[in-house]
Amino acid sequence: VKGLTWGAEDLAADIGALANKGTDGEYEFTYAMARSFCLLAAAAAGVAAFDTIDTDFRDAAATERRARASRRQGFVGKLAIHPAQVAPIHAAFSPTEAEIAWAERVIAAFQAAPGLGAVAFEGSMLDKPHLRQAERILAARGRG
Repeated sequence: VKGLTWGAEDLAADIGALANKGTDGEYEFTYAMARSFCLLAAAAAGVAAFDTIDTDFRDAAATERRARASRRQGFVGKLAIHPAQVAPIHAAFSPTEAEIAWAERVIAAFQAAPGLGAVAFEGSMLDKPHLRQAERILAARGRG
């Protein structure tokens, strides 16, 4: 297994639901829970988590906004149902210049203090989870 994903549309059909989103456009509780379980199961298995599709393929800005939210929450990619979604998804999952600069500074701080589990960094303390986050950001550079 290289990664996990989930299917909001499939789940709705399987359980006999009329819809999977509320009037606000957000996933209903059952689907938000399934989405979270996918993310957590992927992390526990040490594999990539990919968020499900967006059926609204005509709104590139909305696709990118939702993909950015997916990335922020821990997904490493998002499924596309239409070619028009590929570019906004790639943009959303590509680290920004600011994120890359932050990651490089974090890694430099840890390299300057070999063997330490935590380092002072720009007025706060960072530990190994921050280093892993920085490494993931740099690993994602160029994938989009």
